[in-house]
This record gives sequence, C-alpha cells and structure tokens, in this order.
Amino acid sequence: MAISGEKKEDRRKKPRVECSETVNFVINGNSYKGILDSMGVGGFFINTDKSFSVGEKVKVSFYSIIKKGHVNFSGEIMRANVKGFAVKISGGGSW
Repeated sequence: MAISGEKKEDRRKKPRVECSETVNFVINGNSYKGILDSMGVGGFFINTDKSFSVGEKVKVSFYSIIKKGHVNFSGEIMRANVKGFAVKISGGGSW
C-alpha cells in the first residue's frame, strides 16, 4: 500500500513511461483530442474529459519528436475512468 504522497509501485511486466503528448484519436468515426499520459510496449493511457466504454475500438495518432514523424496505433479500450482511458495496442502500430 502506498503512503500518502508516494507513487504506487508499478508491477506491470512491461512498465509504462510517463509522457505528456497531445494526441488525436478516433472512436466510432468521431475525432477527439487528448493527452497521452503514459505509454508502454503493450498500451497507453489517454487523459480526456470525454467518456468512453471498455471494449470500444480506438485509433490514435501523434507527432513523435523522437521519430520526427507521426505515429499511429490502433487498439481497444481496456479500462476507463473520469480521467481518461487505457488502451491495449492490437496492431497497426507504425512506431
């Protein structure tokens, strides 16, 4: 259990890296903007004030300063809360 003010230990097999990139994403044919909050080999979390449901398909695009070009991913929402949603990458990544 984390003590108040401490970060919770990340026990993922593939830990995520914190970031703060503006992303464009498409769900059900509608386009939105959000903030890529964390990213790992298998998925990522997007901060947004929009509500989405677990199981929805999502396409994400953002400009990578490391790649010096656009990166595109597709996946499925695995978890959603008031801060945003977590996506499991299902393919189509062009990293």
